Amino acid sequence: QTSEPCPPEREPVGYNVLAEDFPGAVIGNNETVNLWREYLEYHNTRDFDAIEALDADSIRIYPPNGKLVVGKENHRAQLEEWLANEDVRWKPVWGTSIKSPNDTSDGAFVMAVSDLATYHSEDSVSRMNNMFTAWIQGGKIRAFWIYDRQFTEEELVQIDKSEE
Repeated sequence: QTSEPCPPEREPVGYNVLAEDFPGAVIGNNETVNLWREYLEYHNTRDFDAIEALDADSIRIYPPNGKLVVGKENHRAQLEEWLANEDVRWKPVWGTSIKSPNDTSDGAFVMAVSDLATYHSEDSVSRMNNMFTAWIQGGKIRAFWIYDRQFTEEELVQIDKSEE
């Protein structure tokens, strides 16, 4: 009788129509997930030096508005301008990491969801759901894609109740 490895090996899952011979994906690593949470917290605390330290020199950011941001200096300038004019905060909800079963590097895609709150005044807050896909390798954020979704009225009521 043979014992199963611990943790058990998983078959790769998923598809990618843009890649020939896509081998599927397996669970990545927690280091990249933790790095993404840390990265979001640096945004919340406006620690631009820490954000820039985690950005790869040639980072590529694909925001919902289609205005590609390339390079850590451009990212910092865009963030400093945006966050000087808006009071926004991210609250991480969940995240996981995936990678190719053939990839032996420390790189992985982090898929994560956060709730984004924009504070307009003491009594006015707008909320949005952000989903991120980020490529993280060598302790650096190499690229990320941002997807936005408006909350339903029911979700907004639940969020408000949870913050009372």
